[in-house]
Amino acid sequence: MATHLYARYVHNFALHDPALPKIYAVGCLLSVGGIAFAVAGSGRSNPVRWLAPVCAFGTLIFWLLAMSTE
Repeated sequence: MATHLYARYVHNFALHDPALPKIYAVGCLLSVGGIAFAVAGSGRSNPVRWLAPVCAFGTLIFWLLAMSTE
C-alpha cells in the first residue's frame, strides 16, 4: 500500500526506474523474513501452522515474478 501511494502521489515511475529494484529488494526481504517467522512459529499447534509459510512463500514468488518483468 505504501509503495502504491508513493508511486501515485510522490514519484511517477518511468520504465527501468532506479527506485524499482530497491522496492523489489525490500519486498523480497520482507517475504524471506515472513518465511523465517512462519517456520519458527510452526512448532506450536494452531490452525494456520502450515498455511503461514505457504502464504509467505507465495509472496516471495510474487516479488520474484515482479522483478522478472523489469
